Amino acid sequence: MTDLNREQILEDLSCNSGTPGKKILWLRNNSPAFTLIETILVIVIAGFVVSLVAPNLIKTYEKVQAAAEEQKLVDVLSSVQMKSFLRKTQYQIVLDKNTLLINGTPVNVNFEYINFSPLKLIFDENGFPTVKKIPYQVIGQDREIDVWL
Repeated sequence: MTDLNREQILEDLSCNSGTPGKKILWLRNNSPAFTLIETILVIVIAGFVVSLVAPNLIKTYEKVQAAAEEQKLVDVLSSVQMKSFLRKTQYQIVLDKNTLLINGTPVNVNFEYINFSPLKLIFDENGFPTVKKIPYQVIGQDREIDVWL
């Protein structure tokens, strides 16, 4: 390559900086990449969207968990009622805070979102309960469950 060709190539790739005799070489990067500012902007926007959506997702998750616990409670009560009728045996259920005891034995059900007022419920030999409704709280809301299933 001759000096003349090299000068011509440098002149084609450079631009005049306005100062005589000085040329700035601008090379173009053709790689498909994001700049740091673009990346930071995307992260900030994503963080903002997550901060708007996260509280609603947490509340929805808690409501779903509470509904699952309520269904567990209904299932346990209907099971004890059925056993009482079929076995012709009396069953005593004690509810207090977030625990459930059947004939003095704790049930392996964890109630995180449900709290009970102290209550004693007895299913007689025919499966009939002594109490018609059980009051309880779910995430601060007062509710009742009908025991006459």
